[in-house]
Amino acid sequence: MSRRVIALDDMVFLDSLDEEYHGTNDEFHQPNDQGMYTFTCYVCIDPELELMGDRQVMDRILDVVGQCDGYRYVLHNEADPMQSFDISFTGYCSRSLTYQQNNPDRQRVRQHERMPVYDCHGRIQGIIKRQLGYMELEVRHESHPPADAVERLRYQQLERNIVPREIREAISRSSQLTNAASVYRRIIREFPDSNISPMQVYYWWTRTFEREYRLHPDQLLSARMLVQRYNNQGFYEIAWKRTIYYVGFGFVTPFFQLLIENDNVHEYVIDSTFKTNRADAELFGIVANVNGVAFPIAYFLYTKLAQNAPNGTKTKALKRFFVKLRDHGFVPTFMFSNKDKAQMRAIETVWGRNPIRLRLCLWHLKRAIDKKLSEPISRNIPSYDVIMASTLFPDFPGISAWTPSIGGSGGRRQPSFPGHRTPAQIYIGAAREIYLFCNHHGYIDTWVYLFNEWYNPRAWKTWTRCTAGDRIPMAKTTMLIEAHWKVLKRNHLYHYNRARLDLLVYVIMDRYFPDLRYKFNRDMVIGSHATRWANEFTKEWNRLVGREENSNANALYEPSMETWTCGCPSFITSRYMLCKHLVRRSQHGRFGPNHFFIHRRITAPFIQILDKSKNCFSTMRLEENVGAPRRHTPAESAALPPMLLDDSDDGNDDDSDNDDIIFGDQIPTTAPGFDQQITTPPQFDTSIVADREQDLLRREERMQQNRQERRRLLQRIDELENEFNTQRTEYRPLLRDTQ
Repeated sequence: MSRRVIALDDMVFLDSLDEEYHGTNDEFHQPNDQGMYTFTCYVCIDPELELMGDRQVMDRILDVVGQCDGYRYVLHNEADPMQSFDISFTGYCSRSLTYQQNNPDRQRVRQHERMPVYDCHGRIQGIIKRQLGYMELEVRHESHPPADAVERLRYQQLERNIVPREIREAISRSSQLTNAASVYRRIIREFPDSNISPMQVYYWWTRTFEREYRLHPDQLLSARMLVQRYNNQGFYEIAWKRTIYYVGFGFVTPFFQLLIENDNVHEYVIDSTFKTNRADAELFGIVANVNGVAFPIAYFLYTKLAQNAPNGTKTKALKRFFVKLRDHGFVPTFMFSNKDKAQMRAIETVWGRNPIRLRLCLWHLKRAIDKKLSEPISRNIPSYDVIMASTLFPDFPGISAWTPSIGGSGGRRQPSFPGHRTPAQIYIGAAREIYLFCNHHGYIDTWVYLFNEWYNPRAWKTWTRCTAGDRIPMAKTTMLIEAHWKVLKRNHLYHYNRARLDLLVYVIMDRYFPDLRYKFNRDMVIGSHATRWANEFTKEWNRLVGREENSNANALYEPSMETWTCGCPSFITSRYMLCKHLVRRSQHGRFGPNHFFIHRRITAPFIQILDKSKNCFSTMRLEENVGAPRRHTPAESAALPPMLLDDSDDGNDDDSDNDDIIFGDQIPTTAPGFDQQITTPPQFDTSIVADREQDLLRREERMQQNRQERRRLLQRIDELENEFNTQRTEYRPLLRDTQ
């Protein structure tokens, strides 16, 4: 295998291969007396071939050579790319006896008649040398008579599964349907006399559908081109970063500018999901809580390319994405997240450690506590800051006579509710419950864990309501975005097996988002359909209508319609901030979900039941043509909360729920990490993700070859057993006679 450099004048471009193939230049074309000819050349790897994966280059070479000599070549094998920088491959003529020997049994009944084969020794051998910029190509073939017209037509119809043109055009017109099964049902109704199979429809539907989203062999570059194509609909690329350790790509939806500028949208939820694409990329999403309904404003694809990536790689990628959102005016009042430390630290770094901005999902919090407390008691008690605990709680009283619940009512209490205490009093009271419970039962390690993770001052602010001042977030968990992922996966992505990244982005923009736009205009702007929470709200309301109350309810609970608050226990535990005292004083009887506009707010009054003409979202209609998101001016950027000079992370960026969250001074502070200027990648940039896809495809092909080899060996074992049984049957009488 030579590694020498070939001059460009000695190479052949793939577009001109036909001229050299049929030329008389003996340097390339060398026939012999037996009808065997040999063609050798060096094919230049031009920019078009450079963008292709290895398998695509091989298929392209076999196709071009087949167009030159009129034969059809099939890829037989390829070398393992892990053993060398060069990749070799071999293709055989489809009518070669050497290729057809893989199925030597010619007596078995076949579905189709076999085409004639010849001992033509037709073979293509090639070596791809990407580093040197060329391929070594050698073609050997012995001429054999072509098939007659009838045989050729028969072969094309049976072996190549050629579908009539009118059916292919009908499939192309139906390519916008969700899946191939729907297209097949339409085709057999339109062409009842055709013998087309579901697999044929699936093949042509796939080829037609791929043209909609596959704009480039590189998945990420194709996804970026797709977003650019959808700029006129409001999708814009906002972040792009490629390093040797990761690739990050973020884009915003048409909801972005519309919702971040609205004074009635304050809550946002971020989360990630896996198993949505074949590149193993992690898909992050940010949804806005619009009166109890989730609408996405941005997505971010994160692909980790190296297992030995430095600590905090995901955190830095998210910071760069958040910085771009911040530069375009996105400053959330509440940002809900799960226990992913990469998300939490990126949020705090970009938007500052506001005591109310970062909110932890209560469902993830309770699950983490349940999982931790269900573990066996460790002999080694973890350490914690005894001085801090003693300073915060200097006068804890004696043992309590009742057992509190972990993560109980302390997190729901709010100083703005009548009859309740200050945030400091609520904090000390909740910690007192936990401390007395643990002290009474001797659970020292439990108290240390709860104080370190959830009841120290900084952690307490991330999950309790009392630290939000006069604001109360509508949500408690991240279930809004969990439901968003559920619809994306179960209603859209389940049609596609291991979707490419560009297909994932296409499904979000072209299949999922039109439904969201229609839902937003119908439910939020027009208000013709009630949301799910509004239906549940009215059911709870109608259940409380007519309930009797105590005569001293005003003095005891101080219900207020101006602030929509009440001091009764039912109001504190209510999911929708309802109680019989407020229902009775509202002077609204029973009503349906479509009779009024029910507005949920983060400030008092927390619930407003208004006439439908006073819908505050009625002027926010989302059109199909949306402009680009507006970038903040320097003066507007200066008014934003300052970023923290914190670029630290311990590297535990996985999505598991068993991570211990460390707050406080244990987090070191270093220099900031800011995003680089977004630059357009080179036109012929090779893709690591595309190479990974090729590796996965090669692995699948090897597994398929191994399965075929196993079936062949099992078949051979059965044949040998049959031969042995036959011989034993024949020789058994002879053995009986000799005895």
